[in-house]
Amino acid sequence: DETPYWVHVWTVENGIITEVREYFNTTITVTDFNPSLLREKQLCSPMWESSAVKSKEKCMPGLVFAI
Repeated sequence: DETPYWVHVWTVENGIITEVREYFNTTITVTDFNPSLLREKQLCSPMWESSAVKSKEKCMPGLVFAI
């Protein structure tokens, strides 16, 4: 029996939270999408990654948020 895993993502505009999303049993990576790095053929660098408990029996889907 595995414990559910939640990630909450919010959008902040002018210091005010304008949107909240919940993701169930999903891993999240926030990536710095910098066009100048792409022109130099470098990879986008992760700024933050969720840390779900790894399970050998279960894989979780993953989302990448590019900012």
